[in-house]
Amino acid sequence: MLIAAFMPLLCSLEATGIRSRAVAIYQALETPRLRISVDTSTLASRIEGPPDATSWSLARDGGARPAGTEILVLRWEGKDGGTVGQARLQLRLRSQEWTPFAKLRMQRGQRPDSTELRWAWTEATTRTPQAPDPRDLGFLRLRTGAGADQPLRMGAWEPVPAVVPGQKLTIVSRHAGATATIDGSAQGTAVVGGTVRVLTPFGRRILCRIQPDGSALALD
Repeated sequence: MLIAAFMPLLCSLEATGIRSRAVAIYQALETPRLRISVDTSTLASRIEGPPDATSWSLARDGGARPAGTEILVLRWEGKDGGTVGQARLQLRLRSQEWTPFAKLRMQRGQRPDSTELRWAWTEATTRTPQAPDPRDLGFLRLRTGAGADQPLRMGAWEPVPAVVPGQKLTIVSRHAGATATIDGSAQGTAVVGGTVRVLTPFGRRILCRIQPDGSALALD
């Protein structure tokens, strides 16, 4: 009777429901622009842990963009919360992104509107550039020309410059708690957050960072 009473204490903790938990991990990564289909057939339905394990967790061991072959790390934890063992579990998944296509031939620098694009789900891999967010297209232009029915992933786009050569800018200089401004003209092209040299009326070229409000913050 004593042996039978102590048998449950000798049993190791089991990780169960691994497949459903793996699906939940990837479902949480889905967005209106990203669909993920997970193949859990290679995963065991349950795995026995080390004798001193009191809990377990499952997490991705990969980058921000799930695609192709992925690794999940099954981590076993002891009473103090420390790791007492782990296993790497491999699975396959299929990702699709909501991608714009050119309806007609397009030119470099063009800013196509919604009537010039069609959208479709395309396979997403770790090697293909990401698709742009539809909400960002108003701030982007084509970096290269595009043929009819060509997918326009992020590699085909670039930000529309907020500043062009010769544009008048207000330079803002902050030093020791004081702020001063002076007008100048941009000597190059820049996007918001980018840098450009700005020529002052006194002939000095100041390196500035373009701010969201259109001003140029002096960095020199």
